[in-house]
Amino acid sequence: MEIQRLRNKPPEVLSRLSMPVLYITGEEDPQFPPHAAAALAAMTPRGRSVCVSEAGHSVYFERAAVFNRLVDEFLAESDTGI
Repeated sequence: MEIQRLRNKPPEVLSRLSMPVLYITGEEDPQFPPHAAAALAAMTPRGRSVCVSEAGHSVYFERAAVFNRLVDEFLAESDTGI
């Protein structure tokens, strides 16, 4: 199945990303815990990891104002042209 093939990429793929990447996770997220986001960010040349307190897996929903501020700041600091 195509989705399974796309999910199973080696972590080295991250080292080839040239764009800035922001990993946002909630401190109470069991599916994508903060330590996993930090590890992925460390493998991404322009990666950054942010852990949001009092949030689970859906930070964008549970702490929308914080999520939006983090994304706004990230876009303002990056050279994405957005």
